Amino acid sequence: MPPDAARGPPKGDASASGAAARRSCRLSLGELLDRVARDREIGRPELERQSGLVLQVREELAHVGQALPDLRQECCASAAPLQRHAIDAGAQLRMQFVFTGDDDGCRRRQQGNLDLEPVVFGASERQKTGIVEGGRLGIGPYIVAEQTVRVQRTDASAQAAVRPDEAWGYYLEAMAAAERLGHDAEVQRLRAWATMLWSRWRGMMTGDTWIPSALDMLDHGLADLGEELPSFELGAFLTGRAAMAFWGLGTFSPETARKDAERAVEIAQDVDSEILLSYALDTLYAVVMRDGFCESGSFAQRAAEVGRGMDDRGEAHELLVTAAIAFAHAGRFEDALIVGNETVALAARLGPHRTLHTGSALTHALLPPGQLLELREATATAPALVVEEGMRTCFHGLNALAGQALCAFECGDDGAARHALEIFDAAKLSGRQFDPAHRIDMLRPLIGAANARHRLSEIEPMENGRPDVQQHVHRVRVELQLSALERDWANLEALGERARKLSRSACAPYLEWIADWAFAVQLADAGEGRDAGARALAAATALESCGERYLAARLLVDLLPVLDPAEARVVAADALTRLDAMGAQSSAVEARAYL
Repeated sequence: MPPDAARGPPKGDASASGAAARRSCRLSLGELLDRVARDREIGRPELERQSGLVLQVREELAHVGQALPDLRQECCASAAPLQRHAIDAGAQLRMQFVFTGDDDGCRRRQQGNLDLEPVVFGASERQKTGIVEGGRLGIGPYIVAEQTVRVQRTDASAQAAVRPDEAWGYYLEAMAAAERLGHDAEVQRLRAWATMLWSRWRGMMTGDTWIPSALDMLDHGLADLGEELPSFELGAFLTGRAAMAFWGLGTFSPETARKDAERAVEIAQDVDSEILLSYALDTLYAVVMRDGFCESGSFAQRAAEVGRGMDDRGEAHELLVTAAIAFAHAGRFEDALIVGNETVALAARLGPHRTLHTGSALTHALLPPGQLLELREATATAPALVVEEGMRTCFHGLNALAGQALCAFECGDDGAARHALEIFDAAKLSGRQFDPAHRIDMLRPLIGAANARHRLSEIEPMENGRPDVQQHVHRVRVELQLSALERDWANLEALGERARKLSRSACAPYLEWIADWAFAVQLADAGEGRDAGARALAAATALESCGERYLAARLLVDLLPVLDPAEARVVAADALTRLDAMGAQSSAVEARAYL
């Protein structure tokens, strides 16, 4: 197994472990993350890069994948030969297991000269799992399926994509073999890694036929393991159970989901697994966001600190993407950009799909403050990457496509805008349609109010009967704009009251100022142009003060058709100054028509 999966219980005596297991999990998010930040040195190999064959081969070959059961590398493996590969790459398809012996001298050999022979599991009772210094497994037991070699032989087009469906199939094959051989510990480890796979990559998995077996696997894993003593496997299962809330799988309790995610974070620290920590923190924020953005800033700060301290590039990248988005949710766009830029270099070394995740982070960081040229460059490859991945993508890919389409539109490149929008519309999103209203809000200046309303009407209702505050905030945000532009004053009245309450309870102050702009449109429609212009300009200034520069300027342009000519000239002049500073050429053309 990968080193993290096999580290076993935390260091210390049994009584200390029991005390840790009995600790209360109901820490505040700030207290929990303070602890995480203090312990961010976790997960560093104790044996000075001697943590096992799997890690050594991975580090030696960089992008050559260890397809089963390692989740660190989401892109499929490169077609590269291994020099004196320690694993038999012959044509036989038997399952093989690699052990250490009592003498772990193979750790001291050159990586290119490993002479370790594979042995069939159970062939010798004299063989046993070797525990190296620090209590961690040296080489195994690590299931090596011959079939995984196929991943290293895929063609160039397949190498561009995340392949969770293939990985899931390999897990099932390996679990079936381990169950036939009666090796319960290996079954549990495989269950844990398979659960981690879908907890993050469910959005890239095809169809829903795998879900019953995944949930059954999770249930049996928890039932067989129990929930008392901390272990990597328990942390993985708790992460999966909490992720059910995010992905809308089965029934769930939001309170239980948060408790599970918080405990998974604690377990990740107890067992020194930065992989588990990355997954658990990701899941924790997905759960926290369901209640709004009040904790986004503190989470982002701590997640960024933890991510920067991680040795594992893949897990660091995912956690930094989450941190950048959380900073943006908190309105801290400069911090979001700093962290988002840190993900760029990491993504370049992790495979093309990670570039889409980086594009999503930078869309959140750059679009609200109107840094359109930078965002266009940051998401320039998004359309080609989604095509390369077979027109299937995750919500991060859709965010990057929406950012590219809007920026191309504002930069006056209508052809590129249409191309990105066509791919956005044609790409298939598996899994939950996470936060679609946010993307409709981004695209509205490009697609128009009528098209935005049509898209909004097609959003699936909330699952499991409990409101998701984050998605509710984004829906109210775009509904306010559409109701004003459609002159639906009755709906606007109800939305305005809801927006003002949400702006406070969900820490989304922009809702109140968008509502002020919407009521300015109502005033203008009633012939009160002077008051309408003053109110809209005040709302735009307030929006800009919280970092929403692009929306502030764009809403002024949207008001112009309703104003009388004299007032329209005043508002257009103000809007044009804002738009020119951002390079928003298309919206600027609209504003100039009223001067």
